[in-house]
Amino acid sequence: MNAEGITAPLTYTLTGTPAPEDIATLEHGLSAFFTAQGASPKDMPLAIFVRDDQGALVAGLDAKTGWDQMYIRTLYVAQALRGQGVGHRLLEQAEAEGRTRGCHTAWLMTSTEEAKRFYETYGYSSFGTVERHAPNCARYFMKKAL
Repeated sequence: MNAEGITAPLTYTLTGTPAPEDIATLEHGLSAFFTAQGASPKDMPLAIFVRDDQGALVAGLDAKTGWDQMYIRTLYVAQALRGQGVGHRLLEQAEAEGRTRGCHTAWLMTSTEEAKRFYETYGYSSFGTVERHAPNCARYFMKKAL
């Protein structure tokens, strides 16, 4: 047994179906570590939905804030609404809420040149690229100071 109470021998298990409680244990351990370092790791959901007059969801943004950053997971605008400022307004609202929550950075991943140009228009810059993420596209990692 070591100073942290961990006993040997250790067993390594690779699985494609991890138990939710095991993932929760990992997340709790990492969160506790960073909290002890003075970070605020608590992830908080942030979502904005746009509905038409029939109540159908036609655009939206799904993000989370934590670690003093905002991670934008999904930004979707129906094809018929693109180019009308809907995406820009979603970004503006999310960024404002991120600042309210104490975030200093917004970041995201995207896989198309069109989306990359859209985000660049609103102040996002690329900080990394994974080539050939999927056939004929790359994965762009982008960020913006809030």
